[in-house]
Amino acid sequence: MAQLVRSTTYANVTATAALLLALGGTSYAATVITTRQIQDGTILGRDVHASTLTGAKITDHTLTAADFTVGTLLRGATGPKGDPGAPGAKGDPGAPGAPGAPGAPGAPGAPGATGARGPSDAVEVHHLGATSLAAGVTTQVLSLTLPGTGPYVVHAKLEANGTAPTQAVTCTLTVGSDVDTAEASLHQVVVQPAPYLGRQSLALQLVHLNTLTVGSTAYVDCTGSFGGEVVRNIRIDAIKVGSLTSAAG
Repeated sequence: MAQLVRSTTYANVTATAALLLALGGTSYAATVITTRQIQDGTILGRDVHASTLTGAKITDHTLTAADFTVGTLLRGATGPKGDPGAPGAKGDPGAPGAPGAPGAPGAPGAPGATGARGPSDAVEVHHLGATSLAAGVTTQVLSLTLPGTGPYVVHAKLEANGTAPTQAVTCTLTVGSDVDTAEASLHQVVVQPAPYLGRQSLALQLVHLNTLTVGSTAYVDCTGSFGGEVVRNIRIDAIKVGSLTSAAG
C-alpha cells in the first residue's frame, strides 16, 4: 500500500476518482487523497483545470516575482515621498587647498605726522683778524659757549704765521676735561712775503662724550716758541648729536 501511494500521480488520482463516481454515482469516494500522498513535482500546470487555483487557495506571501512570467506583474503607482532621513555623521576634514595667488599691492598710506625735532644743533664762532703771541705765554685766541647739555663734536681750525726761521706754534682745543693739541713748526713751510717767513694751517678736533652743563665753553689756546708768531682765521664749530659711541681702533 505504501508503494502504491508513493507512485500515485495526478493521472492516477483522476482515473480513480472517475471510477468511483461511476460506481457510486454522487456519493463521495471512500478514500480522500491529501497532499501527503502526492509526490512533489508530479503535478504539472496542465494537470490543473483553468481557474481552479484562486488567490483564496494560495497562502499569503508564498509567491515571489520569480513565480510569475516576465511582464505579468505590473508596476504600481509611485508612492508618496518619504520623510527625510536622519543627518549622516560629520565627514573628515578635507585636504588643504593650494595657496592662492598673491593679492594686488595696496594703495600707499597717508603721510605720517611730522616727527619731533631731532637733537642736532650746530653753533660756530670765528675770528679772521691776527692775534700775536708772546714767547712762552699761552694765549686764549677764541672761545665758544655751547648752547645746551649733551654730547658734542667740536672742531677748531686756524692759520699760524712766523717771522723767524726757528719759530713754532702750539695750539690746544679744550672742551670740559677733553683736550686736543696741534703743533706747527713754521720754518718747515714755504717762505712767505715779508714780514712772514712761514705759514701753516692747524686743525684740531674733539669728540666730547661727557654730559656738559649749560654754559660750557670750547676754547682754543696758542703758545709761541720765540715770540712774534701770529695766528689768524680762527674758527670753532660745535655740533650737538643724539648719541655718541666711542670704541678703541
